[in-house]
Amino acid sequence: MKHRHDKIKKEDRPVQGEVYDVFNGDEAVFRAEIKEYTGTCWAKVSVVTPLSEKVTGIYHKGDEFDIKVASYTYSKAES
Repeated sequence: MKHRHDKIKKEDRPVQGEVYDVFNGDEAVFRAEIKEYTGTCWAKVSVVTPLSEKVTGIYHKGDEFDIKVASYTYSKAES
């Protein structure tokens, strides 16, 4: 069975070391720093703050985990 890799073009993906608001569909989930990429599909993120009351019990400041980059959309966070 062949694996399908969802990818974002390199020029369109979030920049490592920058902070973004991360959206699941139209809903802002959390603000996170892109820590590092693993290949082209996955990135380790560090949560800066949850952006929805629905997820405050799930995501906490400082949480680090890997996300599939193409599964979310991103907006550069205001400083």
